[in-house]
Amino acid sequence: MTFEVCIISFVIGAMFGGFGFKVMIVVPATLIAMLLAAMAGVAHANYFWSIIMTMILIGAAVQIGYLAGLLIRAGITSIRRH
Repeated sequence: MTFEVCIISFVIGAMFGGFGFKVMIVVPATLIAMLLAAMAGVAHANYFWSIIMTMILIGAAVQIGYLAGLLIRAGITSIRRH
């Protein structure tokens, strides 16, 4: 389940970056994603370290996705201008 949630988090981060949101959107998006991961882990009665690792992976996926979205947007913009 963690892999699928990380992919979804990556895509959400990429959408934020691709649509031109400022970097300040990453902080609340990451916190909300990590909070939801913690709630899901507690609801499924996962081990503590499993929940922590999932939270770290999801937080990183949102941030890396945001960076990827920015890079894709910058690449498309540079191609359009030529």
